Amino acid sequence: MKKVFAKSLLLRPEIAAAHENGDIHIHDLDFYATGTLTCCQSDPLKMFEHGFNTGHGHLRTPNSISSYAALAAILLQANQNEQHGGQSIPNFDYAMAPGVNKSFRKALKRNLAKYNKF
Repeated sequence: MKKVFAKSLLLRPEIAAAHENGDIHIHDLDFYATGTLTCCQSDPLKMFEHGFNTGHGHLRTPNSISSYAALAAILLQANQNEQHGGQSIPNFDYAMAPGVNKSFRKALKRNLAKYNKF
């Protein structure tokens, strides 16, 4: 009944039709009338680039893949504390790529330094 209410009274007719036809999917449509969402997808690329504030302090730009992974977990946890439902990072591999690159460069530099000692 909640979905019928949302589709008939809250959504524009073309959006409701697109959902009905399967062109788009409105996840948790039954919660649409409450003005809340139950799931959230986070995009950490800008947060990783500029750092972010969790409400308990500012986290600077990470400098290794392990820091990127830890901050991704903090991002999901901070969001989960604010809202119920599922949390995800749909572009996780792209968001982690700069951390992989930073860690690779550090390891390469460290190993080249060892090599150059001989």
